[in-house]
Amino acid sequence: MLKKITLITISRNRHPYLERIIDYYANSAIQVLIADDSKEKYSKVLPPNTAYYQYSGVPYLFRFDDIIQKVKTPYVVFCADDDFIVPEGISKCVSFLDTNPDYNSAHGQYVFFYHSKNKLFYTPGYLVTVGCDINEDTAMGRTERYKKLPIQLCYCVHRTENLKLTFNTLKNSVNNLGLFETIIGMKTLIEGKHKVLPVFYSARQSLYSSAGSGASIDVCASKDEYKNEYNSYLVEMASLLSKKDNIPFDEAFAFFKQLMVEFVDYRYISKPSSKKMMMKFIKKTIPFGLRKGARHYLLLLQEQNKKKNNIQLSQKINSFPFITGSPENKELQKIENCILKYNVK
Repeated sequence: MLKKITLITISRNRHPYLERIIDYYANSAIQVLIADDSKEKYSKVLPPNTAYYQYSGVPYLFRFDDIIQKVKTPYVVFCADDDFIVPEGISKCVSFLDTNPDYNSAHGQYVFFYHSKNKLFYTPGYLVTVGCDINEDTAMGRTERYKKLPIQLCYCVHRTENLKLTFNTLKNSVNNLGLFETIIGMKTLIEGKHKVLPVFYSARQSLYSSAGSGASIDVCASKDEYKNEYNSYLVEMASLLSKKDNIPFDEAFAFFKQLMVEFVDYRYISKPSSKKMMMKFIKKTIPFGLRKGARHYLLLLQEQNKKKNNIQLSQKINSFPFITGSPENKELQKIENCILKYNVK
């Protein structure tokens, strides 16, 4: 099954993470493609299953459009450089898609890991998606379901043929990770159904920074400086919806524009992050000259509380069926060995 899939890792100025993920997949049958936006080229020796491409300063979607054309396998999966998508989980997703042609994508269950004082703590992730089956027959119905799912479908297993479309109006302009992830997630649901399988799929590292850059999707949707980029995105997705559901473009555009209002509201406005809430509190209550120190102190306090809660939750991790099985535990041990070997924080 693993010979049927290519894994693409997108990275930016984080070669220690890149080295770790290259090592993790070095002995796998998976073909690995690295799309690196770093200023300096990665210079270490690569294993035979890995190919490296440098895209310094290249917009996200242009980079994606270029590297997806290099994929020769029927399936493809994206993996952030600080995450691990386990081969066994990938294999089960490929097997599912092989036998369910009306499904365009699939993924399994996640755990988050926190690296502190040479110890790892795990917590179950995205539990609200357990058993999720986005099986509506229309693209409008499937994207409507997605707006309230707290997960990016960019990182699931996709049918390659459905991602190998050139985004002519977008590929030279999209340079924000949040918008890129949303484009891929929406695109995969427009093309077909999605299933969350009861298998251990991925371990994600909890970090304040990521491999991405630029504005989040809520900022792209609200700031004038991203207006042209965001409107091009709406037009592109509405065009795909129109063709898939055989409806007038104006109807598809009106639907998708309102969908994105609700998508952004649900994920970023009605449920603001604790970090954003903290920044609003600081701006309202702390004099300007003291804000930097206050922000640093509150971030440290927030991190300590988060670690405490995660340690408590990690004690319950073995009660989840996608972790307790022997193969899953072995894969988690392999991930842990790789994390501790490179000690990247």
